[in-house]
Amino acid sequence: MTDTICNLCEKKLSDHTYEESIKCAMELIKQGHKKIGMGQHRLRQSMHD
Repeated sequence: MTDTICNLCEKKLSDHTYEESIKCAMELIKQGHKKIGMGQHRLRQSMHD
């Protein structure tokens, strides 16, 4: 499993809490990177299931 880097804060997604993940995804979506934000959020979600 490779660690994915957050597209917003450059932190490893595995180091994010669930809340941080959503926060960064929302920020990306706000900046117009809807696909990246949604993909990032989904990526985190799938790790929690």
